[in-house]
Amino acid sequence: MISHVSGSAGLDLTSDQALGESMERFLNHSLVRTKFRLLIRNPFLDDIKRTYYSVFTTCYSLGKLYREYAGILPSEHEIAFLTLLVGGAMVRVDKRVKAVFVGAGGLLNARLAAERIERMVSDVQIGGILSTDEIRRAPRLDCDILITTLPGFQHRLPVISITPLVGERDVIKLKREINALFTKKQSPAMLCTLADYMKPSFMLLDEEPDSKESLIRRACSLLEQGGYVNGEYYKEVLHREAVSSTEINYGVAIPHGIENHVLKPAVVLIRLKQKMDWGNGPVDIIFLLALNFDEIALTRRFFKVFYEKVGDRETVEQIRRAASKENILELLQ
Repeated sequence: MISHVSGSAGLDLTSDQALGESMERFLNHSLVRTKFRLLIRNPFLDDIKRTYYSVFTTCYSLGKLYREYAGILPSEHEIAFLTLLVGGAMVRVDKRVKAVFVGAGGLLNARLAAERIERMVSDVQIGGILSTDEIRRAPRLDCDILITTLPGFQHRLPVISITPLVGERDVIKLKREINALFTKKQSPAMLCTLADYMKPSFMLLDEEPDSKESLIRRACSLLEQGGYVNGEYYKEVLHREAVSSTEINYGVAIPHGIENHVLKPAVVLIRLKQKMDWGNGPVDIIFLLALNFDEIALTRRFFKVFYEKVGDRETVEQIRRAASKENILELLQ
């Protein structure tokens, strides 16, 4: 279970002894409670889902393992307790990428740009601000990347070029490339994009907010017709929704199944004209996820890139405003 969850998060948690011991103690009791339907309420369930929604959803993918041992899916309260254990372990991992800012137009402007970057991009730590002459004279730089506003600047280290204003597009570019760099440092095999799982025919834009069942049926039908899932997947997704709503943050829902009715991984996107109730809150962007959770490596890669996108408010807003399917695919690269 730790291997599955840590891989999904893009972090190596398998060597965290504290997590291993805590998980062992927790699961011994949790599986018994689940098997005999003994409900222990977690008073912080809603807060946990809001704060750690990506970890919560990833942990829910362990439901299949619960079903194997206990014969039933766990309650949201059990998943919430599990989420706290995993979330605590993730905090102990330093995910930040070290950067040096190479500025133009004076030290003050460079400092303002560097401060804005650190404020807008939480996964980067800017350790210094240098001129091009200082960069050339430095025998060694203690950083992973260089961020610059100088057009055409090149270096042996990876260089991310942005505009002096550090606008919205710059922030998105920084997040994408910094996350890619961190993922590569963790495991080169994990590299992929969310757009790899999608294609224009699997995108339904500006749809009327029909019933949840009707929207899920349409998405599953697209996948079944394309040979991505079998005919049982629709029932499995509804069963998962009956356990608990898959609404997460920012008006996004991620309906999905757990059992192996997936033949090939894929994602269907539905963007509604207006928000509709999904159980725990209103949504207007729906990602139907078709994944085979037995394929651990694929699941790891997917959830890593998926939460980099849907966990970012700016990206979600841009999906809402996108004029075409091609624009959305570009955002999800």
